This record gives sequence, structure tokens and C-alpha cells, in this order.
Amino acid sequence: MVNRREIKGIAAGIVGKFSSRNNDIGGYWALGVLYRDAVRNGSTVVQLNLLTGDIQPPIRNAGPLISYFREYLFFRLKAVGFEEYQIKGATVELKFGLKENPNESVLRKDTWGEPYLCRVFLVDDLGKCRSFEKSGWCAQHNSKLERQSARAYEGWRQKIQQ
Repeated sequence: MVNRREIKGIAAGIVGKFSSRNNDIGGYWALGVLYRDAVRNGSTVVQLNLLTGDIQPPIRNAGPLISYFREYLFFRLKAVGFEEYQIKGATVELKFGLKENPNESVLRKDTWGEPYLCRVFLVDDLGKCRSFEKSGWCAQHNSKLERQSARAYEGWRQKIQQ
């Protein structure tokens, strides 16, 4: 028998990985890139549907990010005994530029930017929604102020070494 409470732990894992500074798009922190592109589209909210691959508002270059987290979701589900068909909804929701941080009392500001909130909602085949959230600080991506991760060049280096 599968313990459905494991789903909340999977949501927490996705939030942690998604908010990580190691989560990048083209070598830059994914949250900063998503924030910048959302604002360019007139929004401060980004929603990624991990099951369908949809992202609102439409953001270019986010396809590999969605694919990675979809694969991670199904890997974690399988590890605790779930099948893909048992998840009916998987959404990552980001809210940027909040006026105040939801967890201000417990979160110290150790970087620049405005408060953001990252939430993951997972709905099982019985219709039960489990979620997890994390808040932090994020500024819009600006390549003049940030360094690009060397990970962006890993594929390039591997081709040269061959």
C-alpha cells in the first residue's frame, strides 16, 4: 500500500530544487530569469504545469526546465511506489515582487531583490491536493550584474574533448 502522505514530501523536494541557486536557465538563476520574463509579459506570477509542459505567461527557453522537473517528479513518485497515472495535477507557482515576505520573521534577507513565493501543488488521482511553499528574495535577471554559471558550457566542453 502506497503512503499518499509522501506526496507532500515530493512537493517539498520540488520547491527546494526549484528555489536552489543551482537551478539555472542558460547558466543564470532560473528564478531571476523567470521573474524578468514575467515582468516583460506584464505579470509577476508564473505558473508551470509539469504534466502538460505549459507555462504562463509564455517564457522562452523554459522548456528544458519544465522537462527536468517533470522527470524529477516522476522519478520521486516511482521511488515511493506511485505510478504516473496517480498524479492528475502538478503545478509550480511563483509570485514575484511581493510587498512583504510571507515569512519575514523567520527569513533574513541575505541577498538583493524583492520577496518571492514558490509553491508546488500536487493533486493525486483521488482529488486530494498537497502543497508546499517557500519564500525568499529574488531580483530580475540582469546579465550585467550577474555571472553566468560554467554549467552552461558543459555540453560545449564535452564536444571539444571528444
